Amino acid sequence: RRSVSPDDDVDRRPADVGDVQQPDDAGDNRQDDDEDSDVDSAGNSVRNATRSPPIDVASGQDSPKRHVNEAQGCDDEAYAYWDDDEVDMPSYDNEMNLVKHLCSTSMDPETGLPTQKLTVMCGESETLYDFEVNIEQSSIENAGYGAFLTYLGARILKDRASSRSDRLMKRHCVDDSICTHNPLVAQTIGGRNMSVELTGNNLHYNNNSIYWSKKVADKFEELQLKEDSPISFDENEVRCKVHEEVKKLRAKIPDGNGIGFLGIHTESDYIPADDEMFCNSPNAFELGRYGPHRPDDRKTNLHFDFKNFIHNFEPSEWSYEVPEPMLNHRQIVDITDDTTGEVHSIAKRHTPTYVNEIGHNPELRSNVLIRDKNDRSVYYYVCIDRDQQLKKGDTVELFVNYGDNYEQVRERKGYGKANISEQLGGDEEDGARLRRNFQEREEMEKDIYSLQVYEMFHLVEFISKKIFDRVNTLICSSLNADKLGNRKLDRVSMRRTLIARRRLHWIGERLAGRVQQFIADPTVDNKSECIDSIRESLRDWRFVQMPMIFNRPNSDLRN
Repeated sequence: RRSVSPDDDVDRRPADVGDVQQPDDAGDNRQDDDEDSDVDSAGNSVRNATRSPPIDVASGQDSPKRHVNEAQGCDDEAYAYWDDDEVDMPSYDNEMNLVKHLCSTSMDPETGLPTQKLTVMCGESETLYDFEVNIEQSSIENAGYGAFLTYLGARILKDRASSRSDRLMKRHCVDDSICTHNPLVAQTIGGRNMSVELTGNNLHYNNNSIYWSKKVADKFEELQLKEDSPISFDENEVRCKVHEEVKKLRAKIPDGNGIGFLGIHTESDYIPADDEMFCNSPNAFELGRYGPHRPDDRKTNLHFDFKNFIHNFEPSEWSYEVPEPMLNHRQIVDITDDTTGEVHSIAKRHTPTYVNEIGHNPELRSNVLIRDKNDRSVYYYVCIDRDQQLKKGDTVELFVNYGDNYEQVRERKGYGKANISEQLGGDEEDGARLRRNFQEREEMEKDIYSLQVYEMFHLVEFISKKIFDRVNTLICSSLNADKLGNRKLDRVSMRRTLIARRRLHWIGERLAGRVQQFIADPTVDNKSECIDSIRESLRDWRFVQMPMIFNRPNSDLRN
């Protein structure tokens, strides 16, 4: 379904804000100032510096594209960018930052659909904007559910809190150069990478905040010049009035849930501002993670391509390729169930799953961007431009633009350019579907006969454990539902599952042919355990191992 362009600037996204450690990637704004002055002077807030340009949405096309044909310099099909690490993103001027402890997602017990509450903070004024995201029937015909964003209004700081914040921010600078802030990456067995974040009481000094009072920062810098990595540093020994004031304000807030750059505000410091309009272009705020949600959501492109074929190309509607390789293969983020090819239950709890694309409809406008984190996770970001600015109570459906590289999926669904202008049929038309399927089978055969022994071993192991065994169990359970009292698959689900089973048989026959080539090849050790294991698994894939299937009508196996 989607894929992020390889030339996207991954440092364009806003950080999450809600504690004293935010924003996460600001530059050094140190200035000489009488920081110990207790005189209350209103001045402009010191905003976090930027290392990256604003997001360019003027072109009307988001960087991400689903199911691309060019990514990371590859000529083969690609799918998109995803990551599974809860790591704060870089900041830039005027970004919209999530206030995490004011955000939540709940599930409707009747519909099973999520409702999301979001509060974001303006990176310039510390104004809060409240939103709700609901899942309802999309305004696009036959598109199923869509995600709808409602603007609930703004909250601004009271005059006293605003003046206090301005005064204190003028006497702070940003320093995120402490080495403990540096990202760490761990690799698990199986080649899966994950980001590691160090946490601990005052681990990064300065109560883990990147906002340092200038006097404390100067003292710490002086100590750094004497030794490369100070073992201990007590900010309280500096005797800085600004630092002490901020420390006391933070101590009054339970659970460290302070709001604002310094983490010194609470909700009681805010008042409603119902007349405040909302637009955040060219910046964006995080809607949430698209994927991955589980370790199994990350696959090599080889394993994903076979799963995609088995499940009649439905997974390709929901997959992305990410920049980070996996076991020296392209890595795919896939949020569909290995047994059915449909979106899995965990992904259905996240609102980005329900965001539809604009396709070729000139009346629709994109207001969601797709970005990757750490080259391995995909997140959605809301970007409302001035032409679409919202007043309190306004609701807008969220849309994304997958670009031209999603066209193959559109054509299968029946709303691509060729469907519109050339009357090309979608998959609901037998002739068009069969032509596509025969072409895909030819490509699949080429892939099979190019496999090496070790590639086939891991591929067969993946298909057997993650797909074949589960599909087999699902069919047997449904066919014996009357005897065993199991839940019976409906006709559509049974047809989909039987198609997957038949394709497993077809793949098994071709893989067996490749095994015969290995056996005939004098350079291959045909007595290896890998070859024996492959042959044993492939024997189970044949239809003769499931005679009860032959009692089903042939029409259930059509296609």
